[in-house]
Amino acid sequence: GSQCIVAINKDPEAPIFNIATYGIVGDLFEVIPAILSLVERLARRHEVRVYALAQEPSPGIWPLLGATVENLALTSRRAWPGAVFRFVRSLHAHGPFDLIHAIWGDTPGFLASVAGKLLRVPVLVHFGGGELARIPEIGYGSQLALKDRFQVAFTRKHATLLTAASRSLAGPLG
Repeated sequence: GSQCIVAINKDPEAPIFNIATYGIVGDLFEVIPAILSLVERLARRHEVRVYALAQEPSPGIWPLLGATVENLALTSRRAWPGAVFRFVRSLHAHGPFDLIHAIWGDTPGFLASVAGKLLRVPVLVHFGGGELARIPEIGYGSQLALKDRFQVAFTRKHATLLTAASRSLAGPLG
């Protein structure tokens, strides 16, 4: 099965959200274009680099709507040291950055928080929901595995600012 499921559905009670790693309530044909539009608008006035953790099995760099996408190829545990090194090296080479913004408080937030500490750059991490969940009956949540719990705890402690997808999620974040 898939390691990560991102669900986009207009129905907040859709069953897919019970097994999705991350969920966005909205119309697929509105959400994806909105994200791409944001990248395009930001890239008109700023240098925008989008870091993909595992878009492709091999590292790569390509243009997207005026931004640059850099794939870290974080597809296995063996890839971790190299991917973390490539991420920090790339940030250093293309900086200085005013802010590192990660979406999701587990692996992306962890990598952003590590890089922020090393480069002394503020880090904003947005939590989507699954990072604080632990539902073993359906194998859902970043609180199931020790590695994921560590990443979330590190992110919560070291990110400069945390935001949340909902008020109920913001409460546990403090």
